Amino acid sequence: MFPFKWLWLAFIWSFEYSPGECTCRQKMFTHTGFCHSTDILARHHVDSLLDCGQLSLQSETCVGFKYRPRNDNQSNCVTFKKIENCSESAPSSDGNADWKFYKAVHKQKSLCFNNRPCKNSGTCVDKEDGFDCICNGNFSGKYCETVTGNFSSCKSLHEIGRDVPSGSYPILHGHGTKSTSMYCQMSSLKGCAGGGWTMAMKIDGSETLFNYNSSFWTSQNGYRTHPGKFGFDDVQTKMPSFWSTSFSDICIGMKVGTDLRFLTIPYAAESLRSLFDDGEFRATNVGREKWKSLIANSSLQSACYIEGFNIYAANTEHTIARIGIVGDEGVSCNATDSFIGLGGRHNIVSPNCYAEDSTFPVSGNLASCTADNGKVNIKSMGYILIR
Repeated sequence: MFPFKWLWLAFIWSFEYSPGECTCRQKMFTHTGFCHSTDILARHHVDSLLDCGQLSLQSETCVGFKYRPRNDNQSNCVTFKKIENCSESAPSSDGNADWKFYKAVHKQKSLCFNNRPCKNSGTCVDKEDGFDCICNGNFSGKYCETVTGNFSSCKSLHEIGRDVPSGSYPILHGHGTKSTSMYCQMSSLKGCAGGGWTMAMKIDGSETLFNYNSSFWTSQNGYRTHPGKFGFDDVQTKMPSFWSTSFSDICIGMKVGTDLRFLTIPYAAESLRSLFDDGEFRATNVGREKWKSLIANSSLQSACYIEGFNIYAANTEHTIARIGIVGDEGVSCNATDSFIGLGGRHNIVSPNCYAEDSTFPVSGNLASCTADNGKVNIKSMGYILIR
């Protein structure tokens, strides 16, 4: 029996992918002992068990067959359109002693193996009429697609839910005592690789709400947190993640019209607020060209530049920024007249240097006084995400 079973399985797999498939292609036949009630479909002379099985598969009404080794001129393969009352009991007559009966089993292909339908590390279990997904404690739904828990950050959600799409999810704050729906960027952005980014701020560069001197940079007060549930729109917000979420990377985005670009600042801190609260300058090392890549046709003075957090020149206050890069035409950088960044403020000492627009960007690019791409005054939507 052992060799026949393995030969038969090998035959089934080869037939599965052969041309001329019929509905019986999904039938497998298993040895059933002796069947007491049968209705004959056809009789055949064949050379092997595999040949008998192939004849059975080719018939639309096949439900089983019996086979015996060929040793005379009589048929040795009989296919059935009915086969019932099968058991391991002995045959009822000596005439059936050398026959082996095989009954068709309709075997459904594994939905779990072929489709892998369960999301977010859910376990798929095949069942007779389909499949079930067994979800871990943070997910529910037919496919484990629904987030049910609260998370310390979008990064922690991303680590256990790799199939979670970008969107709004409950993020903890207030030492874990409160949760607020916040936008999570769960896929890579060009310039900010990987997922798990938590939205912290959205800044309209044409408004003064988040300029350098705004208390929002140092307080634990949110601003219009409902828009923080959404992605890269044009509505300003400050989320609790600004003061409650630690991180090791910052993603800065700038949008001018429909042109949206990003860069990553590798920098670890307990919170964004902790970077700004004391007003101390903190240097970053992103690079001049990467900052310029945030905005098309950007411009900066090239003799000197400073990048980081809390870029502030107390003696002049020409151009200052909470996050970004400032430039100067002099090597001392003590009279900066250009910047790319967020949280900007400008004290115009020489108005003739600047573009004619009298309002200056809180988020975007301002440049003058021999900047490398001329005078510009570009206001952007600015986005700060952390991970």
